[in-house]
Amino acid sequence: MNYNEYEKTVFDWLISKHNKDKSFTFSVRQKANKGSEKDYFIGTQKSNYFGINFWNMPVYYPGSSVDLINVIFGRKGKDFSFKIQLYQTKNPSDNQNKSALNLVQNLKQKIKDSFDSFTEGPLENKMEYYAFGSKTDKYSSVAELLKDLDNILTKFIPMVNQQIAQEKENNSNFIGHQFTTIEFESMISKLENRMNKTVTDDEVRIEKKGTTHSTNLNQILFGPPGTGKTFHTITKAIEIIDPAFFKLNQYNRKALKEKFDGMLYDKESGKGQITFTTFHQSMSYEDFIEGIKPKLGNLLDEDDVVVNKNEFIEYAIEPGIFKIFCSKAKQTSAQSINLDFDLLWKQFYESISNTKDEVVFKSAYSELKYEKELSTESSIKIRFKKSIDSDLNEGKTVFHVGKETMRRIFNESVDLTDPKLKKWVTVKNIVGAGRATTFYSVYKSFFEFANLGEAFNKKDSALPHVLIIDEINRGNVSQIFGELITLIEEDKRLVKTESLEITLPYSKEKFGVPANLYIIGTMNTADRSVEAIDTALRRRFVFEEMAPQPELVSSDEVFWNFLKLNEEYEWIEAEYINRENQIKAFLNIDETAWGNRKKIWEDYEKKRNRNELDLDFTESDFTGLNLNKMLSTINSRIEKLIDKDHQIGHAFFMKVFSKDELLNVFENKIIPLLQEYFYGDYGKIGLVLGKSFIEKVTLKVEFADFTEYDSSIANDYRNKPIYQFKDSSDWDFESIYSKSKTINNE
Repeated sequence: MNYNEYEKTVFDWLISKHNKDKSFTFSVRQKANKGSEKDYFIGTQKSNYFGINFWNMPVYYPGSSVDLINVIFGRKGKDFSFKIQLYQTKNPSDNQNKSALNLVQNLKQKIKDSFDSFTEGPLENKMEYYAFGSKTDKYSSVAELLKDLDNILTKFIPMVNQQIAQEKENNSNFIGHQFTTIEFESMISKLENRMNKTVTDDEVRIEKKGTTHSTNLNQILFGPPGTGKTFHTITKAIEIIDPAFFKLNQYNRKALKEKFDGMLYDKESGKGQITFTTFHQSMSYEDFIEGIKPKLGNLLDEDDVVVNKNEFIEYAIEPGIFKIFCSKAKQTSAQSINLDFDLLWKQFYESISNTKDEVVFKSAYSELKYEKELSTESSIKIRFKKSIDSDLNEGKTVFHVGKETMRRIFNESVDLTDPKLKKWVTVKNIVGAGRATTFYSVYKSFFEFANLGEAFNKKDSALPHVLIIDEINRGNVSQIFGELITLIEEDKRLVKTESLEITLPYSKEKFGVPANLYIIGTMNTADRSVEAIDTALRRRFVFEEMAPQPELVSSDEVFWNFLKLNEEYEWIEAEYINRENQIKAFLNIDETAWGNRKKIWEDYEKKRNRNELDLDFTESDFTGLNLNKMLSTINSRIEKLIDKDHQIGHAFFMKVFSKDELLNVFENKIIPLLQEYFYGDYGKIGLVLGKSFIEKVTLKVEFADFTEYDSSIANDYRNKPIYQFKDSSDWDFESIYSKSKTINNE
């Protein structure tokens, strides 16, 4: 595991803890110099360390470069380590630093009594320093390291929080708290923005291949049956709707599915950003866009009171699935981001008050100096320092910038990044001409500190909506979309440069497709190949192939899927033990690999990320049935006999963990599919599966006396071979790939 993988593993573990408990927050690197753009935490690859902390407790003294409390992760060769260090000057210059020193010193004995591996610096040092943490400096497994750290943090974080509370009783102005959810989300947002801006060449290459999320408005996933097309529409929809949630939960299928279900559109409440439909042969323009539909009408008296319910049939223009969802997408804009002005202002005030550097607020034509000693959180005091274009002396008059007036500017969402906005004039209209310069200069600093430009822009952006059309090629696309097929093009969407609207034929309303509506379709190539579908549809959609992936049902993956799908069971439950015995026999698992299964699962529970898991078994640990080889062999033969569009997907075998389950899949899914593919020609099915599945039957048939029919043709029919399936008890699945013969020999 290299340095970057080490960082990523720790980050994913911390995020998984935050997902379980939102109050668990930590620091990440928010800014980065060249070379550290992809780093998650403060630290250097050259030094093989990185550090995090859990508290916002600013300290300032000459040469200060670290936080008061840090968790330092080290790496030397193949070994890993961590330590928690507390570090503060013994000569504090102000009350903030004095309280920070008190906190560190008051914690020392408690930490000595509670934790192992305690070390401290010499008494004559100018810095108060001590550290504790890992039981060893040579963890060979990051998982073991994180397990020990987890146990320590469970006791240590509440201990520090309690000490902070006690210190605030002595010094009410002491600034110290565990990172708030708002602070944490702001850090994560900045981290994600930086990560997104520094895409590597490999990531660009993957993006072009179409294996990661694309922002294409119209896309179709196509492939043979069982390749996970519908499965992946859920993933893509969540990635579009909530990228941050997706990034944190991309390996947690349960969380993604719950999020998806919660985002489904409900017609009654009008809530939801995802809707799902399936095309079929009877689907029409009237169902999808709008049409005249019959409905039962009530007979009313002169006072509009119902006399007879459902008395007659009346016809009304009804909107279809697409029109309804487009209307919702157009009407829904992003909900206001929950910006806490009081918290942001407090953080801003603390940041300018705790720095030893001179704080200067700049307006368009002058600089204003911050008067720290005269200021309070509710009233910032500033004084004229200099004019940009003159040599005027520093002013003596102190100006007041009140928090409540600043709140009024904030509540008006004055966006200083908007090029169309007359910024100073806008502030002047809110606070009055006499105070515009002072308030504008302070608001400008506050705006940049709180990153309000990004927040305000998010407020005004439209929420993405996703329409999923399953089996899109089973409907008559030209008929269903009608004239709207042109409007779904990206540049024809509403508010785009080439936007178009049409008049609908029934309602006579103007209609356009909003730019925040994404369309994801799925297409089964066994029903209809990509080449055969409507040209107009092909031009307006990006196609992503979903091919069979036999490697996903390799023996080690099957064993992993078994553990994952049975995680709700305890190891000692009789039902689970019975299931384990079945898969052990099915895959013929090596005893060493079998013995490692509990440790593997413990490692996974810490990371909750399958891709970061170092499995302790390989394909060679399994000598039983190999589903990977079986599926690969079947598909290569189908491609030779028909084409690749009629292959069989891996999804059919993702939950096969015993021979009985495999028999069930073949009897109810695979064989009916092959019969459909080969139109009942069992001889070709025999070429795919082999003679343990299909046998030749000798039947002596005497045709009726009908000499008028060509006797040579009748004789050919008389000698025509008949094939049939053997009893399932005779099926030898391993023979499909291990006893392969050429067609001529068979």
